[in-house]
Amino acid sequence: MSSFRSFKTVFTELEPDWRPLGAVSRVVRASPDLPPFHPGEFMCMATLENRRKGIVLRLYKHYDTRRYINIDQAGHTYEYWPGSDEQWERDKAATPDFGGRYRLHRSLRHAVDRLGLWEFEGAQLMRSFPPEKWPADPNDLAIGAYMDGDRFAWIQACSTVPDDLPVDESDDCTPG
Repeated sequence: MSSFRSFKTVFTELEPDWRPLGAVSRVVRASPDLPPFHPGEFMCMATLENRRKGIVLRLYKHYDTRRYINIDQAGHTYEYWPGSDEQWERDKAATPDFGGRYRLHRSLRHAVDRLGLWEFEGAQLMRSFPPEKWPADPNDLAIGAYMDGDRFAWIQACSTVPDDLPVDESDDCTPG
C-alpha cells in the first residue's frame, strides 16, 4: 500500500496549535534550498483528525498567498485530495463532520512550493509580514500584535513575550 494513498478526516474541536507550524518553519528557515516563512504569516483554519491512523492535522492558511500547508503533530505535511464528486458525496453522507481527504506530500519541498512564496519575488505580491520584521530568534513564535483597547496585545503561540507586557497566566501553553 502506498504512503500517498488518501485518507478521510473529520473536524475536531481541538484548539489551534502553532507548534507544528513553528517546527516546520524552523526546518525551512535552516535550509538554503527552501524559501523561508514565519508562523506569523499564517492563520490556523481548522483541526482535523483520522482516529484510525492517529493523525491530527492542522490546516494553516498563508495570509497573503491564501494557500495552505497542512501539518500533523509529527511535522509531516499533507495535501488536500478531493477525489471525485461521487466519492465526496459518499464520504459526506457517511460522515456528517467529514473534513475532506488528505494524503502525504511527496516532500517538504513540494509542500513549501505549493504555498506560492515565489509570488513575493519581483513584487508580484506584497508580503504583509516580511522577513525583516521577523523575530531574530527562530524559536520565537510571536506572530504579531493587535490593538486591545489602548494597548497592544500580543498574539502568541507559546512564545516569548516582551518584558514590559503582562502575561496572561490563564493562557497555559503546556500540553494537556
